[in-house]
Amino acid sequence: MSSQRFYTGDEQGLIKVVTITEPLVVKVKRVRRNQPTPEAPAKPVPTVETWGTPDRERAVQLLCWDHDKKYLAVARKNGLVQLIDPKENGGTALAEFRHTLGKEGKVDTVFVGLFANSESIITCTNTGVLTVQSIQDATQRKIASVGQDICRMRVHPREHHIVATAGKEQECTLWDLNQIFQDGTDQPQPPTTNGKTTASNGKSVTSTPASKSSGTPQARYKSKEILANGQIFKAKNVKNDHLDLRVPVWNTDLQFLSQYDYSRIAVGTRNHQIRVYDTKSGARRPIVDKEIGDMPVVAFSNGKDASETVFSDTVTNVYSVDTLTGEVLGQYK
Repeated sequence: MSSQRFYTGDEQGLIKVVTITEPLVVKVKRVRRNQPTPEAPAKPVPTVETWGTPDRERAVQLLCWDHDKKYLAVARKNGLVQLIDPKENGGTALAEFRHTLGKEGKVDTVFVGLFANSESIITCTNTGVLTVQSIQDATQRKIASVGQDICRMRVHPREHHIVATAGKEQECTLWDLNQIFQDGTDQPQPPTTNGKTTASNGKSVTSTPASKSSGTPQARYKSKEILANGQIFKAKNVKNDHLDLRVPVWNTDLQFLSQYDYSRIAVGTRNHQIRVYDTKSGARRPIVDKEIGDMPVVAFSNGKDASETVFSDTVTNVYSVDTLTGEVLGQYK
């Protein structure tokens, strides 16, 4: 008798372990005439195990397995990030790290990205604060800024130094953590366009790109935009619509399509669009751009291979999409 186990987190700070056992398949023997039909065996009832006590300040915002799928990483509303051993009674926390989550005006700071491996835990907030926290040494913490209004951060499943971000008026961007932290600075430098850098006060400051002799090659696009420190790819907005109006950018989730390569990324938007970017193609605009359904995209998951992705929207529709053509392969009820 096989069983499946699911881990969920809720707004009361509880982690629940739901175990569903598959029913036994019993063939009912043929009975003689005028004899009652034997009853089928009762279906097993799912079991639920609850960890923690109700506390809305400890609401679970994100859950994920570590890279080796041995421990459960949890990000909570109060800024606490835990590494939990599911084999221990009650889900004992092996490590805990505290992050400061404040408010940006009237907007609460929340976690939008979580990843863990054997060495560190990587988190990101909607304010663009990306943190690499060492598990062995709590004092070793690296912090970088990856922009404002971030809706999702993902770490490549194999190349853990490659991070993708996207959000509201934030195009899909690939970051290399090794480049961000190699010079000891935590804050990535703003991108430069035509030799001018936009300062925090909105004014343009003239800057001189590094020369070729310095040994630091500058990544350039056809628009002469120089990537910021640590950026290895930044998407460009699609062309204006049929009224020649700018298309608003609101990316809600993204996913790397392959665990062996980070060049192809699928992105979902609040305007029910599915877009696929290929960094090797040399184009910053998506190679696939389709509108599917009528509701905003909520979550992405990879399909059987890199040619399929599965996503859900705000009204529980689940679609399977071909990432090569953008056509809907099927819809799950």
